[in-house]
Amino acid sequence: MTEQNTGPSRIAMSGRRVEGRGASGADATSKSLRFVLHKLEIGEQGLRGTLPDGSTREVPFAQITRVTARQLPPDPPWEAALFLDIASSVDGGAGPMRVFGTTTVNYAAIPGGSTSSRLDNTRRLAGFLKDRSDDAAIDEGTLEFIKGPKVPPRFANMTQFIEYDATSA
Repeated sequence: MTEQNTGPSRIAMSGRRVEGRGASGADATSKSLRFVLHKLEIGEQGLRGTLPDGSTREVPFAQITRVTARQLPPDPPWEAALFLDIASSVDGGAGPMRVFGTTTVNYAAIPGGSTSSRLDNTRRLAGFLKDRSDDAAIDEGTLEFIKGPKVPPRFANMTQFIEYDATSA
């Protein structure tokens, strides 16, 4: 369900209210989404995700089952924000590890190092995970994003995203 006003954007979703304005909009948006990581560490054998509450999840590359890149709807406060979902066989119903614009990632651990572009870093991370996770399912939209220069598919509205998100748990 969506509620919009003039002034700062307001979206009601799952009982949460998001105020989107300027740089704080990304922070507010990330807090309204499920599964968003505070930090993602790329290691030799896999990933370590830290959630906002401080809990962590360890996922070996071999146990990544799905990598999906998408954009949120273009409307404020979502602003077509990019995210990358990493699902695994060890998530135990916890849902994917979601890399968002607010997630701190050690992109320098990817061969070739980090770039100054969040889009390029996310593209390179998705490609790196594809290469390290032979059995991971990667949809056509994410494959096209990895090849570049295209952006990943975008949800037209929050209803589409909510339907996708409900199947992610």
